[in-house]
Amino acid sequence: MDTPDSLLTPSAATVSRSDRVFPTLAPAQIARVARHGRRRAITSGEVLVEVGQRPVPFFVVSNGEVQVLRPSGGIEALIITQGAGQFTAEGTMLTGRRALTRIRDIKPGEVIIASGARYRKPAIANVSQFEGAGVYYAASRMESQLCAGDEVAIAGGGNSAGQAAVFLAETAKHVHLLVRKDGLADTMSRYLLRRIEEHPAITLRARTELMALDGDRHLDRIRWLDSGTGVIETHDIRHVFMMTGAVPNTG
Repeated sequence: MDTPDSLLTPSAATVSRSDRVFPTLAPAQIARVARHGRRRAITSGEVLVEVGQRPVPFFVVSNGEVQVLRPSGGIEALIITQGAGQFTAEGTMLTGRRALTRIRDIKPGEVIIASGARYRKPAIANVSQFEGAGVYYAASRMESQLCAGDEVAIAGGGNSAGQAAVFLAETAKHVHLLVRKDGLADTMSRYLLRRIEEHPAITLRARTELMALDGDRHLDRIRWLDSGTGVIETHDIRHVFMMTGAVPNTG
């Protein structure tokens, strides 16, 4: 659907107040937020927040650009375009209300999500031992460089897992996507599913569950269970991405 140019231009009042309403963080402030949040790669056209969504994440744009849009009658009115150092969703997040706007990425980059969420972790006793040393909860440029040329495994079957698989496959030797269900059709967008199926460096392992992590100071190998065959396999994989979602802190 084509959007009239007049509706992609912020009002004069919004522009004149943009520095006050949408302040820009200095590099030191961005770094401080990053220490308490998680980095996430974003792709052009990706919707980060949808109208009616709750909870709404608080995030800072590290690089790239996003648009804050107000859909009405099938037309999207542009409220503001935000770039590096700008943050959004803070008001709705603090009040607990549902999102009133849609936030969409228009320039690939990265955001830092700092909404006080707890990651869902697998029931593996020593998972905390390897966090930051082979176990990761985000797939940013930093992690992609850490595992460049190596095999990696991703646990999860949602869109975040699919996006991570496609992103990491550009630098990793091979990506193993571990999914406990029979497939991804019910949990992932068709666009992502098609990209995963067509990518030669990604293997989808359905009915497979991560069972164990082994290593000393860094993760050295993992074991997974193929529930279809009942076979437990050991693989020398030193990088695992847990993309099984997060639970927001509410109190």
